[in-house]
Amino acid sequence: MPSSAIVFSSITELFGLFAIGWLIQRWGYAQKEDFDRWGRIAAEIFYPFLIFHSIIRDFDPARVRTLWMMPALAFGLMLAGAITGLLVCRGMQTRDPATRRTFVHLCAMNNFIYLPIFIIQNSLPPGALADFFVFNLGSTIGFWTIGVFTLGGVTDWRRTLRRLISPPLLSMFAAIGLACTGARDWLPQSFLAVCRNTGSLSVPLMLIIIGATLQGAFRRDQARDLVFISVLRLILLPLLYIGIIRALPLPPDLELLAIIVALMPTSAVSPVMARLYGGVPSFASAATLVTHIASLITVPLAFWWLSHAASR
Repeated sequence: MPSSAIVFSSITELFGLFAIGWLIQRWGYAQKEDFDRWGRIAAEIFYPFLIFHSIIRDFDPARVRTLWMMPALAFGLMLAGAITGLLVCRGMQTRDPATRRTFVHLCAMNNFIYLPIFIIQNSLPPGALADFFVFNLGSTIGFWTIGVFTLGGVTDWRRTLRRLISPPLLSMFAAIGLACTGARDWLPQSFLAVCRNTGSLSVPLMLIIIGATLQGAFRRDQARDLVFISVLRLILLPLLYIGIIRALPLPPDLELLAIIVALMPTSAVSPVMARLYGGVPSFASAATLVTHIASLITVPLAFWWLSHAASR
């Protein structure tokens, strides 16, 4: 179980990268189109290299029969979050349909990439990151199906479905296939070093870009609904998810990975999704900022509580 200190340090590291992005935007070093361009480069080029290198280096082909459950669990947790959001959205102060759709989306979509990677890299053995990327196969499918549907859908479903065949997913399938052939032993070390170094740029760059989009997000009239989504996203939904996870026959290491993701705040890319698919970007940005700040308390406290309960 990650220590509360390591979790807190991981979250503050994330905020440091947010702050760099905020300063770049505030000081005028880059424009919106620059962030859009580099965000695509980070997500579609650098991030697939991180996935590829981690799986080639650490994936154990003997665990395929155990790992198959993880993508299904990831998708199921997002579906449970969406259903919960639909059931409780009447409790929001606002009556705006688009804001309510955004609320449901935020209930379903959590930070399933960036912050978990920080926590896993800082506290778990190297092989955990490879297992995490397999888990995220289900999260990525949920992101482009449940995530889009909760915001109101799209007119061009073919374009949305094509996003499922994305560079990160293709790199994952390619790496798993090669790992099963023992590619770690026969691929050139220079090639793997390039993959490692390129992939290491991805998460910091994406977080800097996200930080640049959060400027001016908070509005006072949203305060009550932001408290509502924070309590739901950081307390009530994690309790539901942990109950589901612990009811499944998962090995302890995979159970821990699922719990890490279950405790996360809202998705950091939801403001972009809201702008593209019919939500309210300002509410998504404010929820991203508020839940990530609140997670400085809730996530370390949750790991302390889980560690304390396990030691009894």
